[in-house]
Amino acid sequence: MVETYLRLEKLKTVDLASFEFPVSQRLLGQILGLSPVHINRTLKELEQDRVLKKHRSHLEVYDPPRMIEEAEFDAEYLNDELSGLKARLARL
Repeated sequence: MVETYLRLEKLKTVDLASFEFPVSQRLLGQILGLSPVHINRTLKELEQDRVLKKHRSHLEVYDPPRMIEEAEFDAEYLNDELSGLKARLARL
């Protein structure tokens, strides 16, 4: 969810408090390798903890810093620099 927000932010101004996230619980489970039941329980827990709420096609984030902290998300790999790619291509 954090990664989706950061990628959207590169394309257009997006408000972290509420943004489009048209991914079903089933698809989210497939992407993460988790069961839909686990995804549902996790989302309910995040909602009870007042971190975020997932609606059908968007997220409402009540506590953005906590969401990022809970995710232990490191956005370093999302940079736009190609230096790592250039180095790998040079070795080929």
